[in-house]
Amino acid sequence: MRLATAAPPDNPVLVYSGIMDKHQFAAMDAEFESRVRESFARQGLMKHFGAELAELGPGRAEIRVPFRMELTQQHGYFHAGVSGAIADSACGYAAYTRKTLKICAADVSIQKNGAEIHCATVLATIMCLPGKPDRAG
Repeated sequence: MRLATAAPPDNPVLVYSGIMDKHQFAAMDAEFESRVRESFARQGLMKHFGAELAELGPGRAEIRVPFRMELTQQHGYFHAGVSGAIADSACGYAAYTRKTLKICAADVSIQKNGAEIHCATVLATIMCLPGKPDRAG
């Protein structure tokens, strides 16, 4: 999974990246990309963040979030709640490409002026619930 943010070179960008493990995965179904992108499009919080599902492949997802002052804490840095929510979504969508139980890792970094600095690593155990629809109601 990888999450980065698209912003001008002088603006900071959050980057969430990782892979569920070091192996390449085959898609579980030919429709995984449209299924995952349609689900992501329904997430209100991701819309609020201005998040983009930038890259998607079997077992991996990249989400990008542009820097905005509304997403910062009192010192002007991205709020940890933004980092946590997007890392959680990147892990979940990487697992959802496979529809299986997975242990995921997502690295959280900041990009500014072309440099990338590692901030944190998120570990998550994600599972899809067979027969449960991917929508409310």
